[in-house]
Amino acid sequence: MAIRAVILVLALVPSVGSAQMTFFSGNQLMEDCNKPGNVSVGAYNSCVMYLAGVHDAHSTLVASRGSSKPIICAPSNTTLRQLRRVFLNHIATNPQDRHRAAAGLTLTAFEKAWPCK
Repeated sequence: MAIRAVILVLALVPSVGSAQMTFFSGNQLMEDCNKPGNVSVGAYNSCVMYLAGVHDAHSTLVASRGSSKPIICAPSNTTLRQLRRVFLNHIATNPQDRHRAAAGLTLTAFEKAWPCK
């Protein structure tokens, strides 16, 4: 679990220069998240693990930087199914952004769904 968080943290950090290295676009993640579970369990698992990794990476960064304020304040009983639904709703509402990095889109979706007060 810690390795997954580290890998996703690295995916969230911009690379040197103006370009940002990304592994998944919103289009790619949306495709995995939309595949029915009985057709592709691997795609569904990839989707929810990616979303959980972004959430966990955010929590890890905030915890490791005592002064950092969280941008996501999801309830402790939030499920993987809810993470998926929030991401898919955001992507459906913002189709013009689907080409962007999935990690950034995921953070934005989570921040809108569970803003910190």
